[in-house]
Amino acid sequence: MKRLFRSCLFVPTKFNTSSLSSPPSAGSSSETLKSHQLMIQGGLIRQNASGIYTLLPLAVRALEKLTAIIDEEIQAIGGQKVILPNLLKTELMETSGRWDRMKAEVFSVQSKYYLAPTHEEPITELVGREVSSPKSLPLRLYQIGNKFR
Repeated sequence: MKRLFRSCLFVPTKFNTSSLSSPPSAGSSSETLKSHQLMIQGGLIRQNASGIYTLLPLAVRALEKLTAIIDEEIQAIGGQKVILPNLLKTELMETSGRWDRMKAEVFSVQSKYYLAPTHEEPITELVGREVSSPKSLPLRLYQIGNKFR
């Protein structure tokens, strides 16, 4: 990774966070947590709407470093990283019985696909389809990624 000088980094710091701590519709700044204010002041995040944030370069770097540490530790005990799709077929949740409970809360497309808030169904389906022998176990698969909630 190329080393960047502080003078070249995009780090928009704010010392008066009253106008940035929450968008107009999210409530008053008195409701904002101190950690939230510090992340805004430090140039880590900006809030777009209630619960929706933009991670700025410093936060992205911190997240990448944390992910690298977690990857290293999980791989040290035999974990293997997978990347599962974020857009899933509703059949998986219907099979598990969770679709009726969750369909009102997830973003779905044409009632055939949904943005995955969790990945229990696809990982279970993957292992069930691909692992046919007990000799393949134990199997430690993991994923680190965005969730849509």
